[in-house]
Amino acid sequence: FGSSHFGSSMSRLLKAFAESERQLSRGGGSGAAAALGLRFQRFVQDSASAADCAAAATLLAKRPRAAEEALAGVADIDARGLLKHLGAVALPRLAAGAFGPEETTELLHALSREPDAQLRRGLQVSSGAVQRAVTSLEPQALALVANSYARAKLRDQPLMLQIARRGSEVLCRADASATAGLAHAFANLQTYHHGLFSAIKRRLSEVLHELSIAEVAACLYAIARSLPPSHRGDPVEAAFDMESPRGFGSATLPLFERLRQEIEKNNMNRATALLAVQAMDIMQFRDETTASRLLSDAVLGWRSASPTEICTALHAVSNLEVRSVPVSQMLRLPALGLASPQQLCMLSSSLNRIIHAPLLPARARLRCRRSYRAWLRLLSDACQAAVVESPARDEEGQASPLRSASPAAALGCLVLLPSSTWPCALGAAATLPDLRRFLQFSRHLRSAQHASQSASGLTTSEL
Repeated sequence: FGSSHFGSSMSRLLKAFAESERQLSRGGGSGAAAALGLRFQRFVQDSASAADCAAAATLLAKRPRAAEEALAGVADIDARGLLKHLGAVALPRLAAGAFGPEETTELLHALSREPDAQLRRGLQVSSGAVQRAVTSLEPQALALVANSYARAKLRDQPLMLQIARRGSEVLCRADASATAGLAHAFANLQTYHHGLFSAIKRRLSEVLHELSIAEVAACLYAIARSLPPSHRGDPVEAAFDMESPRGFGSATLPLFERLRQEIEKNNMNRATALLAVQAMDIMQFRDETTASRLLSDAVLGWRSASPTEICTALHAVSNLEVRSVPVSQMLRLPALGLASPQQLCMLSSSLNRIIHAPLLPARARLRCRRSYRAWLRLLSDACQAAVVESPARDEEGQASPLRSASPAAALGCLVLLPSSTWPCALGAAATLPDLRRFLQFSRHLRSAQHASQSASGLTTSEL
């Protein structure tokens, strides 16, 4: 996105500031390097037009090396820091209506690369100005604005309504990238607009073969996150419904077929694979071949994945009963040692379901002492995390010790291991500290159950 005046002025503001710094240095008044950001902020306040602000923000956010070249001769350059100082000046101007629609789009897309509390406050104050700007934007610019708010994790409902209304009008001329981007942004912000998603479904049928593999995964994820809540009907049924106006089958089925085709080309990264896997998980789309390819080490790179990514993947493996993922290897992943207390509880739940799933082959079982040891250590850490961490909160914000009891099922299922291996698992593989943690967690769970007024409030998994 951009126009000729952005291209010509992209580095103009930074070059002008660099020249002012050189003049200041020659005069012996450069001051401390730490004040560079404040000097830049004052310079932008005094000298920069709206177009210059938008162009400089784009350069600092997307091309930091080019920004450093434009600032040649200026010491201690921090592109991210300068971007924040520029935002401190530009956001109040945006709220005052000083930016046109194109400049607004470019500025928001750049500033959202470094989301923080200052940006969210500025966007909240600027809501009215941005709403006016989006009424004349084309699909690609609409998608950029929506994704800027998704990056900032700011759900501005009046603005999203304006974007949805404008999107419903102009999506008929959107390209594949804009269609996927708009759908993905609304899904990330957990916002649904029937008119917009109806237009997205129509447009997807027209640009399906222009979608990249990343855009296919983004669209599937957007549909999965936009399904109706369970109290309004079966979300999985809605995902594949071809008849109802609120059904997504006309888009979901062709997208999954396109996903299968693109997987054969092996041009997928981890982020794309995880989006697709999450969509399959939410929509309960069971396709062993597709899931196995998405979750293969060649695509996912298990050993370099983060704890969050591993939690996402293993949750899908347990829900979809994917048979190709060996548990023993999962238990030796380096990232498990970096998992947070909440992630440990999630991992214990997912891995427990995989270990005891009746349909999984022998390769998914714990078949050696080393595997037992790793499983008991992870379960021990999860039990400790559930006890030490402050109680989770229920939907009404009340402390609920039972909500932190997710390792309970995994601990109980230890007795479901084959009788021939159970003595080896607990007697030889468990350490005394592990057993102490199991006992402490069991007491914690029992006290939580006694503290509960009634068993009728338990969720199915707790029961």
